[in-house]
Amino acid sequence: MLDTESIRNLLVAAVPDLLIKGQLQNRNAVIGASEVGMCARLVVHRKLNETAVDPASAGRMLRGTALENACVQIIREAFPTGAVKATGANQRELRHATIPLVCHPDGELTLDKKKYALEIKTADPNAFRSYVKNGLKVWYEDQATVQAGLADNLDGTLLVLVDSSNLGNIQPFHIPFDRGRYLAMEARAALMARHMAEGTLPEGEPDRSWGCSKCPLRGDCAAFTLRMATPAADGPDPLLVADLTQLLDDIKALEDQIAEPSEELEASKKQLKESLANNGLAVFRAGSYRVTVTPGVKETFDSKAFKTADPETYAKFVKVTNPITMRFNWGD
Repeated sequence: MLDTESIRNLLVAAVPDLLIKGQLQNRNAVIGASEVGMCARLVVHRKLNETAVDPASAGRMLRGTALENACVQIIREAFPTGAVKATGANQRELRHATIPLVCHPDGELTLDKKKYALEIKTADPNAFRSYVKNGLKVWYEDQATVQAGLADNLDGTLLVLVDSSNLGNIQPFHIPFDRGRYLAMEARAALMARHMAEGTLPEGEPDRSWGCSKCPLRGDCAAFTLRMATPAADGPDPLLVADLTQLLDDIKALEDQIAEPSEELEASKKQLKESLANNGLAVFRAGSYRVTVTPGVKETFDSKAFKTADPETYAKFVKVTNPITMRFNWGD
């Protein structure tokens, strides 16, 4: 009989070995190229509060790394022999000489006597469509800039975006190397490193957030509070639009994956409903998405009070609420 428990114990015990061998990165003490362009407050908070890699997070990282490494090997076939130098599972780590700034490019591409860092990014279908339509997030371009700078690939970075659910969907992005942008990333990394050493948090940066609506520091971020308290010149604040769009992406992805509503899905819908209501938005459009908020009136019967009261007094125990109904149009 298969000894399931022994296999489980072996896999759990393998996590520290994978860390030692460099196949998983526990980056509490360094700043990754993928982080340096994100909200500095959130990044430093994570570094100061991150726990060691556990089996669950190890599984997620290995899954993503395995897919990206496989894509690198496949992409090699599209270029002349020797044009793509893949780093494979043991990614080459590049470190800044004086700042704890590191990167792990997926490979290096030499084409027409020009040399590029090669980076593969996988994304779920909703994120893939969004990036193809609206362009990459700023921190992806910052990451590519750092990778090219640390690798001396001054012709830039070729970032290949791959739909994780369909390898036939790809979108290449060429990010030219920008010396000024690279120096700005060095300065950001130095700032983060100083706060990490001091155990303090820098100011928040809502414009660089991956989603303030999910940030654990949202309630204690002066920059976010000020931003949301300042009316936009015309239409909803761009930060609010980005947050609501991210929530819609999450809801669409969850509805695509499951047949029955889940707690996570319902929580996302509740958060979206509250954000729309709090900002006075009856209709919200984002790309092909459209959500409509319809206020209504709902009466509920207070059965406990009814049991202790005369039936003739029923009307005194009717509670009137104002529910909000949302209708989604995904544009499919």
